[in-house]
Amino acid sequence: MNMEKAPTNNHRKPEFPEGVKTPEGLSIGYVSLDNKFMREAATYAAENAFEGMTVTSTVLVKDGKIISKGINGDGYHQKNNRCEREGMPSGKGYELCPGCHPDNHSERVAIKKAQELGVDLSDAEAYLYGHWWSCESCMNALSEAGVKNLYLLEGGKQFFAREIEGSTQKRAELEKKILSEEL
Repeated sequence: MNMEKAPTNNHRKPEFPEGVKTPEGLSIGYVSLDNKFMREAATYAAENAFEGMTVTSTVLVKDGKIISKGINGDGYHQKNNRCEREGMPSGKGYELCPGCHPDNHSERVAIKKAQELGVDLSDAEAYLYGHWWSCESCMNALSEAGVKNLYLLEGGKQFFAREIEGSTQKRAELEKKILSEEL
């Protein structure tokens, strides 16, 4: 598999839910699982999955090196083996589950871990796996931390949009392949 750095021409208007705005200075791009950083984010999510639930992960990269990783819930879901939002549509009911609160989204967890290490995130990149969009507050947090590029999985909506019938099964099959290194 060709594991190259993200190409610079893959930025386009994001396919986010209506009303979600991208902050000034943060560019949104799409990459495939052939990208080594997206692959790392996908592997990290699959390794932290529980009870068939989607785990969202973020890998922060600077100067071509991984500097931090985060998963949604920061371990809450794995410790409790559940999510109070199970079965709810994407982007709804975050207040029902401490692990799903925006402060515990994978983007913010990865930022917090990098900052605890004293890493300057200026001009860093974020690779988000497990969701087809990033919430506005997390994109703002990425931008405020200095992250310039946010990459999402190309075609991710088919795997991660809970409201699309069959997406959960497609995601499970994809992650099984990732873990068995069949992709």
